[in-house]
Amino acid sequence: MAKSTYKITALCLFVIVNLLISYSYIFKTEHTNYQNRECLDHHRPCSQKKYTIVSVALPNFTNKTMYIDENHQPINVERCWAYIFHLPLIASLWQRINITLIISITVDYKNASSNAIRQMDHVVSICKMFGAIIIYFDAPSHMKVRLSQNLRITVAQLGIIGDDDILFTDDADMWPLNANRYVIPHGKRIYVANAFCCGHFEKKSKSGIMKNYREFPMSTIGMDGHMWKSVFGKLIDGQPNKNNVYSFKSLKPLIKRLETFSNSTGIYSSQHAGVAWSLDQLLASYEIQEYISGNKTRRNILELKEKRCARIHQGWKEYVKIVTRHECIETAHMAKDPEPWRIESWQSMLPIIMHIMAPTSKTISILDTYRDTFARNLN
Repeated sequence: MAKSTYKITALCLFVIVNLLISYSYIFKTEHTNYQNRECLDHHRPCSQKKYTIVSVALPNFTNKTMYIDENHQPINVERCWAYIFHLPLIASLWQRINITLIISITVDYKNASSNAIRQMDHVVSICKMFGAIIIYFDAPSHMKVRLSQNLRITVAQLGIIGDDDILFTDDADMWPLNANRYVIPHGKRIYVANAFCCGHFEKKSKSGIMKNYREFPMSTIGMDGHMWKSVFGKLIDGQPNKNNVYSFKSLKPLIKRLETFSNSTGIYSSQHAGVAWSLDQLLASYEIQEYISGNKTRRNILELKEKRCARIHQGWKEYVKIVTRHECIETAHMAKDPEPWRIESWQSMLPIIMHIMAPTSKTISILDTYRDTFARNLN
């Protein structure tokens, strides 16, 4: 009887393992076929790689209370940790659509606590399991949050991507759910998703004339590596150290460009951030439109895409409603929850990933364990 039971159990295990292998093969084959179709349909070399860049600033402490920076300004620790918490989640989702995630982390190495560094190392280790590339920038506490977003426009010149590779900008709490959002049409080299969301701003052009410029969202702007460098020029001066950390001194060209653009010297060393937080969005919009201005050939390389699909903000229940209505979903933006590692929040987010991936996927187990450790380290 025991021998018969053993045979049945072994047979069941054999069937389950083969089904999982078959599922994995089908998923990989379909994914590879999608990538091949995409590069052939858009007349791009299939060897061309795709990357996306997000940026975060590391809090100095892991306690969940407010603390004061050296300029006596309060910093919301929970809000900063919320962005960092999302990184492994989005890394798994970017990997799913065959786009490598690059993460820029701004750290005040002089004042960051050992607990904060340990938490960061834990997050980074999980991100690397999903193929993420990590770069670090050293900056004072009162400047690191303001600088972090702006560092996204510098990545193409750091030697990480090739001139023919594609780089997209995005937000650290933005989940990519639809690969079609990240396709640049044939003949286009600059791409802006949801390009008509943010109105206009007035700025003096490089020729000295006051003009209106459309404000583009940083989620999402895409260009090839050569175009990023052509549009923005040199913004980082120097090489990282052996730990892949860029010094604060290397950021001086970027800071100078941002302050010149904003006509506000000292905007990054002042006590009030003002427009500094979103200056990358204004600068990117300005530089792109200046680059193509007055040049018909260059105008033809710009692709502005309207928002055509839904964006999830409230978690699983909202996701189910939209899917039930057979509407397309492009992204999920979980920005409203300052503590997404709470079990109540997690139970609203994880089912979305489970629905997109196989429920038995190893990814689900990795992320579940990750949440437990992350939450425990913040207590």
